[in-house]
Amino acid sequence: MVATDVLKMPEERKQILSNKDVLAVHSDSLFVAGERIKKDEHGAQVWSRPLSNGDYAVVLYNANNITSLPITVQWTDVEWFASDKVLIKDLWSGEVTGPFKVGHTATIPPNDVAMLRLTRERCAEGEKC
Repeated sequence: MVATDVLKMPEERKQILSNKDVLAVHSDSLFVAGERIKKDEHGAQVWSRPLSNGDYAVVLYNANNITSLPITVQWTDVEWFASDKVLIKDLWSGEVTGPFKVGHTATIPPNDVAMLRLTRERCAEGEKC
């Protein structure tokens, strides 16, 4: 359900509502709701949701009305090891970066979000990671 006139909707909103990567998270067959896993006194929040293939969807949310905030998700926040190698896909831009160890920090503007998909790299059998 969309609470707006879709015929007069700005193109930016249409792109958000039809984003295939975000829709894939929304319709993931695991059907586990996202939950807030971090919140600080400045308005930085981290939300996460496990996905059926072992990935995690993560939202970095800045609830602060005035200032941009650096917001960090650590791999241990999603029950992975800090030493795990993780690829990050920005679900708005489609850009994939990494692999990273320990975690990821992004500076989020006031009242804005970053939506990410975290994929832990798998080691081939017999390969040292």
